[in-house]
Amino acid sequence: MIKTARGARSKTNGVEVDGARLENELLLNLPDKERQAIYSQLVFLPLRTRDILNEVGEPIRYVYLMNSGLASVLNVMADGKSVEVGLTGKEGFVGVPLIVGFTTSALRVVVQIEGCVSS
Repeated sequence: MIKTARGARSKTNGVEVDGARLENELLLNLPDKERQAIYSQLVFLPLRTRDILNEVGEPIRYVYLMNSGLASVLNVMADGKSVEVGLTGKEGFVGVPLIVGFTTSALRVVVQIEGCVSS
């Protein structure tokens, strides 16, 4: 399942998908045929600050293509403390481990600025 958030500006000015403005840079820069195939599968859902998109050791259920908002990628230490090792916004996505064949997350990903995703 592919997810994307909405609301930010794009260099390509975004497109409408089911009444929502799609502005994820990765999706907007796909070739027309691939983009249309993916657009037909998008359903928009809100993300709130502090929502957890991935948790350490848990199955990765979705790829989240951010359209607005911001997600922090956190490395969680053995003592439970965490350190931010990355950020993802409308130019990227959450769920890279799925691309290389992993099914569980080694990192926690938390929404820092609310937005919207599509599934």
